[in-house]
Amino acid sequence: MAGSGVFAEISDFGLAKMMPENQEMYVTTKVLGTFGYFDPRYTSTGKLTIQSDVYAFGVVLLELLTRRRAVDLSQGHNDQNLVLRC
Repeated sequence: MAGSGVFAEISDFGLAKMMPENQEMYVTTKVLGTFGYFDPRYTSTGKLTIQSDVYAFGVVLLELLTRRRAVDLSQGHNDQNLVLRC
């Protein structure tokens, strides 16, 4: 994430789980994370996959390219979510 000025900030969302090497997903009954960054399929299925990480990374890249936040509540209702706006 970009901080003030030209300094980069690293963040950990705390969702990482240790899994067996051959396991490709983690199922949870409680959706955790920050709206705007988590994979829409995770919201409906509760399954975290490698694709969930790729989606979140894509949102961060989109923020960097557009210089906008993933969620901007100061925008109109239909324009608050950066991914949906693009």
